[in-house]
Amino acid sequence: MPEDITVTSAEIARLAGVERAAVSNWRRRHEDFPKPVGGTASSPTFSLAAVEEWVSRQRSALQLSVEERVWQHLRAILDDLRLAQVVTAAGAFLLYLETGGWNKLAKKPDMVIAAELPDEVRRVSQQRAGEPAFPRSLEVERVPLLRRVADLAVERGSAATFEFLVGRFVETYHRSFAATPPEIANLMTAVIDQGSETVFDPACGTGTLLMTAMKPGRRLLGQEWDEDLARLAAVRLALGTGHSDIRSGDSLRGDAFQDVQADAVVCNPPFSDRNWGYEDLGADPRWEYGLPPRMEPELAWVQHALAHMRVGGTAALLMPAAAAARKSGRRIRSQLLRRGALRAVIGLSPGVASTTGSPVHLWVLCKPARDSRTPATFLVVQTTLNSWARVADLWHDFRRDPGLEHDEPGICRTVPVIDLLDDEVDVTPARHLSPTTVERDIVGLRDELTELIDKVKRLLPPIRETNYAADHPVTTVAELVQLGLLDIRRAPRSASGLTARSGDLLIFEGEVSVVTREIPVRPAEQVISPDRQVLDPYFLAGFLRSALAQHLGGGSSSPGRSELLRAVVPRLPPLSEQREYGEAFRRVADFQLEARRMAEMAEELSVMITDGVAQGRLTVD
Repeated sequence: MPEDITVTSAEIARLAGVERAAVSNWRRRHEDFPKPVGGTASSPTFSLAAVEEWVSRQRSALQLSVEERVWQHLRAILDDLRLAQVVTAAGAFLLYLETGGWNKLAKKPDMVIAAELPDEVRRVSQQRAGEPAFPRSLEVERVPLLRRVADLAVERGSAATFEFLVGRFVETYHRSFAATPPEIANLMTAVIDQGSETVFDPACGTGTLLMTAMKPGRRLLGQEWDEDLARLAAVRLALGTGHSDIRSGDSLRGDAFQDVQADAVVCNPPFSDRNWGYEDLGADPRWEYGLPPRMEPELAWVQHALAHMRVGGTAALLMPAAAAARKSGRRIRSQLLRRGALRAVIGLSPGVASTTGSPVHLWVLCKPARDSRTPATFLVVQTTLNSWARVADLWHDFRRDPGLEHDEPGICRTVPVIDLLDDEVDVTPARHLSPTTVERDIVGLRDELTELIDKVKRLLPPIRETNYAADHPVTTVAELVQLGLLDIRRAPRSASGLTARSGDLLIFEGEVSVVTREIPVRPAEQVISPDRQVLDPYFLAGFLRSALAQHLGGGSSSPGRSELLRAVVPRLPPLSEQREYGEAFRRVADFQLEARRMAEMAEELSVMITDGVAQGRLTVD
């Protein structure tokens, strides 16, 4: 294994479970802290071995994250361009472990992971993950690192271990492929029929949408043109379910599922791929609604999805916002509307889906019967920060009763299809929503926002820089649970009857808050009940939130129970000292809560004012 693994300050912080500023303080305060071995003056890199040795000398106060160490060593095996191969090989190994293979491997200390993957590892992995076959030329780490991966799998489970590795891979390599944000993936899979037995993704990437759609007994199919990503997705799904089939190849030019008629399709197709096959596929039978224009590959993916759906099936496709109004695509949009294939367009608020980088819509399609008539109505929805959770319900209500009138100004509306079939066939949601009321909504909201801005200014806590870094003796949440100082429980996914009591901590999608009154808990939330005679809730919430933010890399994925148990917090100081910290954390939390409300209100108000000016109902002095 290479000995020159290097890490940045940010990676050291993640390894040690501290803020990045703490690493800067270590460099200033400790003369024996490792010197940079590369990088630049503003972004130096350090020897991982030297950092590990230094941290081991500070073990009374610090612990290195086991999973982060495994990741850094895996990442160092090959360059980042072949990182998917390394992660996939580790996943193939985890599949093999699930068959009891570790006992066999323990007798072969010189065994390598790779393609020179042993035949038995390859055979078992392929039985679970299917084709494509794993690469035969990958030269990677020997058994010591495999033992670390195996130990991590014993602690966290094989699937969770691989999800961690895939998450780190996506963070490292996300600019090279379209990674679907978790909140959009959740919405897309909520839109499809929940009873769907087969779900297909023709541009599956690392398999995120299919993973989100995973349910017991559901068959998951996917195709991906990048062979490395296809292998990774195959292993990822195989570790989670035995009902998956992932194949590599170009879905438009080399359809690997020609005979498949799925119950549902989910897809985040490659936007703006001008080399999609226009010259080669002119007479393709999939273009039932018209030949996709050369510059609109998204309309090729729409028809590819429809070709792979059974009659009555549902598809959710992420689309660039421009596809709703481009002149070149109006004939296909017209045919999709006339035949009843395109049933709804959902505008995704930039404030919610900011990670997409550009405005996007969600197109919801249904496979019509050959003799179907033009439907009477069409649903348009524009998400706001306050309406996001209702979007799937709006769609399902409309699907059950298309004649039911929906008209919430600025949010949703059922539009007569005949009104869309004009010279433009523009299905942009904002164009068809009813305008909001100026007198109350805009003027009243502006006054409320002004008051809130003043409140946020007052809540902004004064801060000053200190000359020391807090190197607390630490403990883990697991140790506090063992001591009986904490109780962790989780609401069942199928029910929402669990109630959080005042003083409990509530953790949802990486956010930590203190419950101030009894409330019903939404499904999948973590609830921590501290013993308030020895633990200040705000003290625990502040340090736990910081620890989880480091562990999750600032993302919004929800931590599982095992991640909470491993979270590191300060060894409990006297309650009076805890309350001093807790008061500081409480003030910051109050500030953040109101600042978030202010941002949401500002977003909503800006849209309303813009619409008012555009429609001639308002002027800005």
